[in-house]
Amino acid sequence: MSTRVSLEQIRDALMSCALAAYDDALVRGLCAEGAREAAIGAMRRLDLSEMAGSGTSQITTRLRAAIERYFAEYDDLAAAVARMRDPADAVLDWDEIRRDLLAAD
Repeated sequence: MSTRVSLEQIRDALMSCALAAYDDALVRGLCAEGAREAAIGAMRRLDLSEMAGSGTSQITTRLRAAIERYFAEYDDLAAAVARMRDPADAVLDWDEIRRDLLAAD
């Protein structure tokens, strides 16, 4: 098995595991942050030792870290979109804030 095939299989296994855990957590009623934590936990518990072979453990660690960053960025984006759509969330006027800050000095 070539390294490229092995890395693709590792990526696919991690993504499949993470997405299944994330979806399952949402169905069980967890919030997005809880679902993200469930997905990350599932990836960490996934045994990749047989699939990874020798010399790819560092790459596997990097793939896991990249997927964790992806989920964190996704959650940040989802929270930002939710806040933009929330009619109860105050809209701040930059010019007004600037005047208030400058007047406080």
